[in-house]
Amino acid sequence: MVSVNSLTHKELEKLDPQKAFNNHNKDFSSIVKWLEEFYQEYENSEKIIQLLSTWLYFFRSIHESYGMAGVKEFSQSDFGCPIRFSFYYEFGFNVGNKAKSFKSHTLFKILNGFLRNALLPGSKVNSVYSKYRWRFAKFILVNIPIKVQESRKKVLIKKIISFFNDHFTEESLCEVRMYLDDALPGVFYEEQVKVSVRRELNVECAPWTFLEFSGFEKVFLLDRYVKVTGLQHGGGYFAFEHQYATQFEDNISDDYFGWGLSDYRNIRQHRYPHGNQISKETIIPRRLVWVEHGRLPIYNYFIWSTQVRQLYNQDAVKYIYTELGNVKIEFYSMPYPNNLRSNQYDGLRGIEIDNASVRGENILSKGDVVIFDDSGSSLIHHCIEQEIPFILVVSREDVLRFKEKQNEWFNVIRDAELAFYDDEAGMMSKRINEIFESKFDLPLKLKEFHDVVFINI
Repeated sequence: MVSVNSLTHKELEKLDPQKAFNNHNKDFSSIVKWLEEFYQEYENSEKIIQLLSTWLYFFRSIHESYGMAGVKEFSQSDFGCPIRFSFYYEFGFNVGNKAKSFKSHTLFKILNGFLRNALLPGSKVNSVYSKYRWRFAKFILVNIPIKVQESRKKVLIKKIISFFNDHFTEESLCEVRMYLDDALPGVFYEEQVKVSVRRELNVECAPWTFLEFSGFEKVFLLDRYVKVTGLQHGGGYFAFEHQYATQFEDNISDDYFGWGLSDYRNIRQHRYPHGNQISKETIIPRRLVWVEHGRLPIYNYFIWSTQVRQLYNQDAVKYIYTELGNVKIEFYSMPYPNNLRSNQYDGLRGIEIDNASVRGENILSKGDVVIFDDSGSSLIHHCIEQEIPFILVVSREDVLRFKEKQNEWFNVIRDAELAFYDDEAGMMSKRINEIFESKFDLPLKLKEFHDVVFINI
């Protein structure tokens, strides 16, 4: 295993996710009609084709990121999920994600008919009954009886090789054929599973659940239509141009709901409690907390390209540290826990908060003022729900890549003097000192914006 995470923010310019994505779409469009015939007997053929398109882009991106050595190691590993493989390949730790359970085809036959509305990872699980539904759905889906069709696999791989003709060299394609034989997920060549109940199966989840290829994607092999209600499951969605992960999740969903920034459907986020810390009284700030982002593999640049560019920007990190040197109070640092702790903050931290076994939302509370150098941090939504003041630091380049609604939100934060560019020397420290000199509450215009866009939706 090699550690390849040596790129800097500037060196990301050498990689071109947009070109890779455009080439993928062009090449994939040439085989879509063939795939429609190949899966014509499958009830969920459209979703399987969308899933295959995503996986092939993932496979291409591994090659773009790590070359043939990475493709070989991924293909010979037990990882079904390229994202999780990239953390192992670059950082050396393994985060398992397989949906494991004992197999019982008999129980599947008996119980699958009772599955009408399935809750999977990322769904709204906030009651004992919903937890039961989630566990029942998982039990049914991991017990789906699978039958491999080797002849279909061979035919499909042959077609994929033709799809990759313009990407890999002729010499490499022989290797790629072997790697595909090892790595191609079974959902693409296994038989459709006949069930007695043909009624539509409604599934609520974070669509990324299927894109991890942990086993849940096999639900699309059932010969009953699977309707997917997709829910956003983290920050940063719909915020940037060229966020391919959002497109992949949207493509496989019948309905896809954002947390407020989607141009189509939105629903109030369910990841963080709703306003249980809000006080009617204005509070004197008591603690300044810098929330760090986690480290990300280079591979993620091909999935969340614009947000990864933002996270690789060391200028924002250095700016915040310099500004905090001019603040009259001590500051706290909240690193990303465990294996995802980033070395971008080494030597720049304040008093460290131990959050290895405590969720960030259980650490940040009323009385805190929180600093983010990641405009897509999920914890921003916790701060919104609890009306905790937060400060945002970005580069001017980041803002150029914001989508319209994200840009509107940023401007409201900026008008409240709570957003700064990483070249505005002295401005953030001046504002923080003002906040901590007396009682402070979120400006009314910002509260109203949050209420309209993120709360009452």
